[in-house]
Amino acid sequence: MVIRSAIPEDLDRIYQITISSFGPYCRVGLREDLYGVVDGIGWEQRKGTSVRDFCEHNLNNVLVAEDDGHVVGYYTYGLDPDHGIGQLKVNAVHPAYQGRGIGTRLAQATLKRIKLLNRIKILLVSTIVRDRPARRVYEKLGFKELARTVDYTALKSELEPGPMNSDPSLNIRAVKAGDLPRIRQIAAEGVNPFGKDCLTLEPMQQRHGIIGEKTSRQRRVECAQAFCAAETNRVYVAERNGATRGYGGFAYLRGSEVSFIYPSVDPAYKAPMLRRWLMRELLDNIKTKTSSAMLSVSLAHEDHDGQTTCEGMGFTELTRGITYSMWKHDAVSDA
Repeated sequence: MVIRSAIPEDLDRIYQITISSFGPYCRVGLREDLYGVVDGIGWEQRKGTSVRDFCEHNLNNVLVAEDDGHVVGYYTYGLDPDHGIGQLKVNAVHPAYQGRGIGTRLAQATLKRIKLLNRIKILLVSTIVRDRPARRVYEKLGFKELARTVDYTALKSELEPGPMNSDPSLNIRAVKAGDLPRIRQIAAEGVNPFGKDCLTLEPMQQRHGIIGEKTSRQRRVECAQAFCAAETNRVYVAERNGATRGYGGFAYLRGSEVSFIYPSVDPAYKAPMLRRWLMRELLDNIKTKTSSAMLSVSLAHEDHDGQTTCEGMGFTELTRGITYSMWKHDAVSDA
């Protein structure tokens, strides 16, 4: 068995291993179990193409396991040196070779490579709760549970946002440039972080301290500002008495999917009411102004109000996610 860096000639085999391995543990596959094939593109093509594209554009961050001249598994990772974070990403071993410790060896080789990078301090890895084989590998390597999420999905045609609010003092409108200072403030103080990537920021800081010289609060503000700049036409604010009280938005993903950003509001005001009204407006715009067929939204495991609201409007729980973390120097890369 040889563990080596991937080369362009490995991409087709990586695609094949992906579609052979991910069936029980693929979010896109789980969604297909609920709704069938959407837009004529099956989960194998969606997942396989996504992984292949990542590997093609990040080939230096891909390792493969080769047995007797055949690639039988792969591991990918991402680096965020500005914030000192490395992340194990998509990985798989062909079913015919599973149970031989190949996934563990690939993970160990990946961790060993990341350990050589001075600017990386913390390691993260995410999976779904039901993927127990992957979780066993990560825990064996030294990762500790950091946070959990609840992932929801919906067909646009099934959404039932409910009646608009009847509060004449509340105005929900598209974002303007002048709203950005207030959005940054709400992102720093709000009860709901901006976007899925932010859901681990606070627990990570609580466990590991300030990483990359930026607090979780500062990074939430950066995420909010970047999203608003990129998605100007897909961000809405809730305004009461001339003051912005909350915001939310959505972004297009691959194919016909929209990622819904659950609203964040100023904690000084009635969060559940404002969040629901904002969500109603966002869903109404998604239903009437986009051609997307599917929606997804991820919430913190502790956000029970958000979960109740999503379920009441037609979202279905797809799966639960789990993120692990550890200090880089604690990684078990030579076991």
